[in-house]
Amino acid sequence: MGKEVFVLNENIYKQNKLLCRKFLFLLCLLPSIIFSQTVEQLYKAANENLNTGEFYAAAKYFKQALDKDDSQPEIWYGFAEASRLFNDYKNAEQAYEQVIEKDKDKKFPLCNFWLGSMLVNLERYEEAKTHLTAFQNKYRKKDFYAQKVQQLIESCSWAMANSTQDSLEIIHLPDSINSTFSELNPFVSPENKFYYSTTKPAKGKAFRTQMIDAATDQSFLPGIAETSAKHIANGFFSNSKKYGEEIFFTQCNTESGITRCKIFVSHFVNQKWETAKELPVNINLTGYTTTHPNVLNEANGNQWLFFASNRPGTKGKMDIWLSKRLSKTEWDYPQNAGNHINSVDDEVTPFADSNRLYFSSLWHYGYGGFDVFAAEIKALQTADFGKPKNMRKPINSGANEVYFSPYDSVAFFSSNRVGSKFIEAETCCNDIYMVAKERKKETAADTTNQAQKIIPDTVAQVAVTETKVKQEETAVAQNEIPISTAPILPNKTNVTNLNEHITLYFHNDEPNPKTLADTTILSYRDAYESYTNLENEYLKNYAASLPKSDKAIAERAIKIWFADTVEASFHKLVVVAAQVLKQLENGKQVRIKISGYCSPLNFNEYNILLGRRRAASVFNFLFRYRESALQQYIQSGRLKVEMVSNGEETAAKNVSDNLQDTRNSVFSLAAARERRVEILISEN
Repeated sequence: MGKEVFVLNENIYKQNKLLCRKFLFLLCLLPSIIFSQTVEQLYKAANENLNTGEFYAAAKYFKQALDKDDSQPEIWYGFAEASRLFNDYKNAEQAYEQVIEKDKDKKFPLCNFWLGSMLVNLERYEEAKTHLTAFQNKYRKKDFYAQKVQQLIESCSWAMANSTQDSLEIIHLPDSINSTFSELNPFVSPENKFYYSTTKPAKGKAFRTQMIDAATDQSFLPGIAETSAKHIANGFFSNSKKYGEEIFFTQCNTESGITRCKIFVSHFVNQKWETAKELPVNINLTGYTTTHPNVLNEANGNQWLFFASNRPGTKGKMDIWLSKRLSKTEWDYPQNAGNHINSVDDEVTPFADSNRLYFSSLWHYGYGGFDVFAAEIKALQTADFGKPKNMRKPINSGANEVYFSPYDSVAFFSSNRVGSKFIEAETCCNDIYMVAKERKKETAADTTNQAQKIIPDTVAQVAVTETKVKQEETAVAQNEIPISTAPILPNKTNVTNLNEHITLYFHNDEPNPKTLADTTILSYRDAYESYTNLENEYLKNYAASLPKSDKAIAERAIKIWFADTVEASFHKLVVVAAQVLKQLENGKQVRIKISGYCSPLNFNEYNILLGRRRAASVFNFLFRYRESALQQYIQSGRLKVEMVSNGEETAAKNVSDNLQDTRNSVFSLAAARERRVEILISEN
């Protein structure tokens, strides 16, 4: 193949010296290319991502290194750690097993501890106890791990003894709420509207975590300016006679893999949200994280703020704290919620009502991960709480359950349990669930009629949707859920006929730059994440040299490009992939055509190969979607995928191909629009 390529380009040289110069430029680079990254390069990139908190990217690099060399326990351990931190329990379990098998020098003494922990998350408690006991028998330090392993062993016994589920129904909220990203922090406004936080890209917004108004599917920014530098999340409404209508929420910054959060409050005055203000320094202690605000208004007019923090005075990691409000802007010095609530591990996401404090903990006896607990409130003034009780199954599972929030006779929570939506790792991401008292089972038709009489259409739609998944059996709400107070949720959109056109975008020469390969093992998600991480580079290289007035316009154009085009198109891909799977499950046949395109920065023969790599990355995304759920349909022929490459043939004539002018040939929007894949999806 290499010889044919060189002969081909010798003929091109005779026809066009310009194209030959481009090819010679590529030849000069070949000695350093080796057509792919070495194991050492992949291992280095993996650790860099691991150290900055980019766990998904780290896992991908470790996996690529293992594909080249699976003999080194160091690489397996890195893959295990990245998978664990990404909540990919299955891959983490398998990787830790490989480390134990290959680690002859015993370099990784915590391996059995983490393997046991993953087995707990997978609810394989007997196996977990075996590995945890093996770790405990050899571990000689008296530290957190020595305490934690004993707690885990005891928790396994507790979980096996408490495997019976309580009489509750868990309803997975619809696609209009949940996505293959993470949905967290469900909360309800005084107007009975439903809000939540999400990591999915919002329409026209670039920040990574944001609060969403479910009725409009738009970002909710009460009293703050839009910013891509902050995570905006963890909202909670309060409405009291003394302080009026308010919303408390957090803004967080992540730097070098460390996230620190502060709590803000905004007041609703004259039909608008006033500018949000940071709570005082005795709440937002400098250098520490303060998050998960929750407000309890007592009948006597006292107001209490509950929050989670790693501030000095914690029992371990994150603890629950509470503070009494003294005035509109003043709060008493916070009290730790005490030994009954807090532990040497993490306690987070508090929710207090008049009688109970709900929270999630990694320590108290549970089924694995964060479980939800409830404790009696005895005396707020002295931070006196009863012993917490596990909320048991089906609310809790081996995965993480957080943000438990009761609302009238139902409650909401967030979990990464099996059944939540995902792209590649089954337990990577959180969805929002609703819990209600057990309901009698009827046929789907009966449920539709009865549910709409008892609860609003939107909530009834959730129950009916769950029914169809459960073999046409459903649950009808009991009279405890009043029509007037059930929260307003948006209707779920049903798929009728697929006819979609999606355009996805890439950074220059991605994926797998500087190679003559015509395919890639990378997924489009990898290309998307590396591209969006370069937004600041685009701002710097495209706008920095311009006059001040032009610079502002150029920077805004780049920000809009990433938010409204690059991020929005990836979000559309995720949504449409779910629709494709649904149609195939319903017996339909689907055809997908993936066409790769390039800017004119290299010669067309190179760009034809690059276009193929781009198309292949999208195919890989589809092939791996939801643990290869589409694979069977590709193999059976019911999902037909065609890939073509158009290289630079259709590139606009005004796009620069000057290698020395990277501002225009790489970082300009004109060049960015050419580096794409177009996907046409239709039903046969």
